[in-house]
Amino acid sequence: MPTLGRVICGVLLVVTSGACTVVSCPANMTCTEKQNNNNPQGNNGGSGGTVADAGTDAEGGQIEDDGGNGAPDLPPGDWVNVTGSLKGLASGCGNLSAVFIQPDTDLLIPGVREQGLYSSSTGAKWSRLGTGAGSDKITNSPLTLVFDPSDRNHFWEAGIYGQAQGVYESTDGGDTFTALAISGSDSVSAAFSGSQQPILIAGGHEHAQAVFKSTDNGQTWNSISDDLPKDRWCTVTLALDPKTYLVGCGLSGGLTGIYRTTDAGKSWREVSDGGGALRPLQASDGSIYWSTASNGQLLRSTDRGQTWSEVMRPNVLPGRNPIQLPDGRIVAIGPETLVISANEGLTWDYASANLPFSTPDGVVYSASEKAFFLWHNDCGNVVLNDALMRFDFDYETQ
Repeated sequence: MPTLGRVICGVLLVVTSGACTVVSCPANMTCTEKQNNNNPQGNNGGSGGTVADAGTDAEGGQIEDDGGNGAPDLPPGDWVNVTGSLKGLASGCGNLSAVFIQPDTDLLIPGVREQGLYSSSTGAKWSRLGTGAGSDKITNSPLTLVFDPSDRNHFWEAGIYGQAQGVYESTDGGDTFTALAISGSDSVSAAFSGSQQPILIAGGHEHAQAVFKSTDNGQTWNSISDDLPKDRWCTVTLALDPKTYLVGCGLSGGLTGIYRTTDAGKSWREVSDGGGALRPLQASDGSIYWSTASNGQLLRSTDRGQTWSEVMRPNVLPGRNPIQLPDGRIVAIGPETLVISANEGLTWDYASANLPFSTPDGVVYSASEKAFFLWHNDCGNVVLNDALMRFDFDYETQ
């Protein structure tokens, strides 16, 4: 069996033979052999990395038509340009850096470097956010938007390369923003506990040991990354509860991996040597999907990030994380089309016409519009003419 990752399955029987460690795993998990190695950083003294093998090339993680679209036919329709009034906006490298969806409303919120956030329910005609009296101007390149689950008008934005701060908060649906006291950040996440102030976790940009926590709504931040490795940039944060956080590594190249803490950042343990790309998917069934930026390997955890299994082998999908449709199916950017899976990534079917550009940066889905929105950017100084494209896909009938 090929070794596609390192495997440790909790406190289980381990038998050592020669240079390999054979790990005894639950019956529903496929395990590989793991070469012994020493991890000098960030594993809290324990063994590092869980990635279970999805199988050989002939098994899981295949892109194949399941008959629903009449192989080899693709879903009907064409990609339509909805860049609209964003087209040609003065910007910088990364220009249209991200597109987000506001929960419940399906409001599309693109982020443009140096220009801030915009919104539209259908695309093409966009309104700029942050125009209310007294609002701080978002000047960074937006990468993350996190919404308060109890109030969709309360959210945080994180980005990099800004002239001012790296994290902003809005409590009025984006009419105004308040800059928080932290510099450029690859990510921000929030843990909520009843009526208490949310705990914010942010990851700096292109720095090792740069994860910070705030318990006073971003007024002050304290480092919680002393136990994280010094040899990689672990900056993509995911707060699961007030004491349990995940952080992904390798967003900007270099070594990859996922680390986990259950003591609010005092100690971290490496739980995977893959994954860690920007914005993991937290699915409705509680599982977490996380791509590896360098090679597109897609991992899944069903136990809050303690262990991970491979659902798509490396070098098939681009290094972008999937999204979830309202019916629970998972959609990812494939080699030539969007692809869709109804069985947690075991097999994938086609979900769109051929992609309108070769290097998409991400995809979102609007349930109210019943459409995918795909975007890309470059290192030019303006938003591209075809930065944002729409493909109609009715999840209830297709």
